[in-house]
Amino acid sequence: EIGGDPHITTWSNEHYEYHGQCDLVMMMDPQFADGLGLDVHIRTKIVRFWSYIHTVAIRIGNDVLEIEGSADAEDDQPHYWINYEYQGELETL
Repeated sequence: EIGGDPHITTWSNEHYEYHGQCDLVMMMDPQFADGLGLDVHIRTKIVRFWSYIHTVAIRIGNDVLEIEGSADAEDDQPHYWINYEYQGELETL
């Protein structure tokens, strides 16, 4: 479980807080979906005296979904990229 202000609870119920700026690998499973693979990465960003999860990237096989947050409470626009295309289309089976 991860909140916008980087409070992280693992599957073994360990709790971590990180209030800096970094990239974290949250999950990596090369055997996911019969070998397609799954990666989940987050990027935190410092704003004044706190940090938040700025970006999440999820890769399954050759497809990548990247979602970007904003520290601006007035910014209600979706910011995402599918396979590196801003607000791109994703074909499903």
